[in-house]
Amino acid sequence: MNASKSLKIALAKRGLNQIKFAAMAGMTQPSVSGLASRTNWNCESLQKVADALGLKVSEFVALGEDHESK
Repeated sequence: MNASKSLKIALAKRGLNQIKFAAMAGMTQPSVSGLASRTNWNCESLQKVADALGLKVSEFVALGEDHESK
């Protein structure tokens, strides 16, 4: 699972930068930046990001996995 890659792909697909996404998710930009560079995410972070993007956690995680297989 590469949640950081999933986050980068999700933001790019939606035309969002970290600042805009942070506002949507009720997070700070430094928190989003930290997630974007982190290799291990906790369940709470996965859920919060997926919710903010309107995705199930499994859909969010699959973004990074689908991208790796291409």
